[in-house]
Amino acid sequence: KQKNAEKEIEESKQLLQSIFEVIPNGSSVFKAIRNEKKEIIDFEFLIVNKQTEKATKRTDLKGKKLFEEFPDAKPHLMEGMINAVEKGIPFTSAFHYCNKNINSKHYISYAKFGDGLVEIYENIKESKNAQEDLKTGKA
Repeated sequence: KQKNAEKEIEESKQLLQSIFEVIPNGSSVFKAIRNEKKEIIDFEFLIVNKQTEKATKRTDLKGKKLFEEFPDAKPHLMEGMINAVEKGIPFTSAFHYCNKNINSKHYISYAKFGDGLVEIYENIKESKNAQEDLKTGKA
């Protein structure tokens, strides 16, 4: 029974990773990081897809803390992310992020996943460009 359960868990992980790799949008899975009072203080990257690596120009995010790596995002996202984890309320926002490596606007959504979140986001500019390409027959 133990080996079957381990095999099912491994297959589920592989399925989730495969889904994340084919999603055309950026996506990540986060684990909540809590202080001694059990308050969420940050989120750890557990899974990061290729689109997120491309958008952030980073391939080293797995295991890192979201707001240590992207501190300017905290005031815009933290409250909604906490509500998603603790109250199960999905959080969606249009969000512009700008630092030395990134200058982009996204539609970003979070949903509860265990004691963490699944994130899906779409680059608004790239999405609008793709829509234009479809209209003009360039796609």
